[in-house]
Amino acid sequence: FVIRGVDDVEKDVRIAKDTIMKRGRETLALSDVLVGDRVVIMGSPSDDGVIDAKMIRLLDDASDAPRMMRGFGFPR
Repeated sequence: FVIRGVDDVEKDVRIAKDTIMKRGRETLALSDVLVGDRVVIMGSPSDDGVIDAKMIRLLDDASDAPRMMRGFGFPR
């Protein structure tokens, strides 16, 4: 799927069978992720530029995003 980063740039994300998806402590399925949901993707870029997601965390609301993303080097 495609995400739009805080820099307003779209990034392709590849999900594998072993990708973990969570909201809080709840484990989710890909079908639980909706357009417009705020997520944090943990993974690494592949040779083709796609992010291979190891974990996807859905944020409860937009107010969680800035606090969580600061730890990943995003602006405040």
